[in-house]
Amino acid sequence: MKHLFFRGLVLLILISFFTFSCQNESDKPELPTKDQAFSSGQFQEFFQKVNSQFKGSASLSTRGIIPPQFSSACQPQVPSAGQNCSTAHIIRTVNLPPNPTCPVCTTAIVGFDVRVCFEFINNSPVPTYSFSFWNFGLAGLSPDCETCIFNLPGHGGDVVLDQMSYQASLIAESEYVSPWVNTWHPPCVNNSYYSSDFIRQTCYRWCINLSNFEISQITCGDKCCQRTRTFCWEPLPVPNGTVRISPPVFQSIGASNCGIITLTCNGLQLPCDDRPCGIVP
Repeated sequence: MKHLFFRGLVLLILISFFTFSCQNESDKPELPTKDQAFSSGQFQEFFQKVNSQFKGSASLSTRGIIPPQFSSACQPQVPSAGQNCSTAHIIRTVNLPPNPTCPVCTTAIVGFDVRVCFEFINNSPVPTYSFSFWNFGLAGLSPDCETCIFNLPGHGGDVVLDQMSYQASLIAESEYVSPWVNTWHPPCVNNSYYSSDFIRQTCYRWCINLSNFEISQITCGDKCCQRTRTFCWEPLPVPNGTVRISPPVFQSIGASNCGIITLTCNGLQLPCDDRPCGIVP
């Protein structure tokens, strides 16, 4: 009798184990297989979903910043034949850490173009994404931030604007790429990653006009700086994991020099600034 009881108990445990295992398998998210190919429609749907998060940024100030004129040399390379890509223009609000000189400067509106491409590497059914950002510029600041910049002596305002612009480019890039990494999980342990190139102009000068309270970034050449970072996914901490971002690598692209010697700001002829590529403001 005891023998039959233990046989029944073992059978019940086995049935429970297989039921639990099958349920866990059914709970796993489905990834594309070779028989169930990833479609461009899925890509477009997710592309529009990410872009929709950044629509409708309201104006921060009635004075504002005049966006820069962009150089045609500061464009990403043409995608390779095996890539499928889509491009969007984004205008969004970015929350920044307090600036050391103007702590009230914690918000900025930025505009940029972004191109997302996908391809299949080594016959993998899961797509690998790459990102390109360009035509980036500050488009709006808070009134308190503008007031602080207008009151700074000398080139103090230029320094604050450079710092804010660079910080905003880092944050805008990481916040755009992270949803893709968190969805598709390119594993850092396998040296899988998504590459992102962020192109910024280096030939420009800030023009702070105190007579009409305008700030403009005047472009004065076709030399540019490309910042490259990689993004991958770590499974810890559970349950959401972590997006790991590599240190940036910088490369000068476009023209070898700015080309334009002087520019006009507030009726004055000023020298064009050639910002060094890779120097963090």
